[in-house]
Amino acid sequence: NFFVIVNKGVINGTMTASNVTYSAVNVVPQESNNPGDSDVNYTLWRNTTLVSSSLGSAPSADTTLLGVAAYSYVFNSTGTSTNWTINSSILTIPTVVVSKGEVSLSLLFNGTSNANKTYTYPNSVNSTGSINSTSNSEFNLSLYRDGVIVASALSGTGAQENILFGNGTYNYTVLFNGSANYTDTIQNFFVIVNKGVINGTMTAS
Repeated sequence: NFFVIVNKGVINGTMTASNVTYSAVNVVPQESNNPGDSDVNYTLWRNTTLVSSSLGSAPSADTTLLGVAAYSYVFNSTGTSTNWTINSSILTIPTVVVSKGEVSLSLLFNGTSNANKTYTYPNSVNSTGSINSTSNSEFNLSLYRDGVIVASALSGTGAQENILFGNGTYNYTVLFNGSANYTDTIQNFFVIVNKGVINGTMTAS
């Protein structure tokens, strides 16, 4: 008599990931060439958080918008299987880094953005600093004129000043001091106000 002994197989898998600048991560686990694994529970972990799990197929990818930090990922299997040896660490990616993002600022003078502007007295100047972003919940802006703060705005709404200047040159700066997920940014332009020309009329008969 002879016997055929079939040992349990070793579960294989792959996982892809890359570092990102503040945006959703994309960590993709894939089980590969593991037939008959319908009783294998595959799991994806981020640090100590269970991201996803699936029985008999790869767990869902992690596409979460995470805060700035470094994260560790483990793709593994749990439970018991008839044909496969459970692997507590199919694949590990020790570090996925989410770096701070950048935002762009706009500094508008009477609706014209990001340029030095020249006016003639007595034209009023509406100066508005704003952030070019669709998601601005953590953006706080400050608007300075000649080094003195003249307006501020919470949550990224425009910081604005409307004023009638006398003859002179004025230095405007819009500043975003940064946040947990974004780097600080500054934008600077000048307003020049030239002397006006006096007009008058005269009637005689």
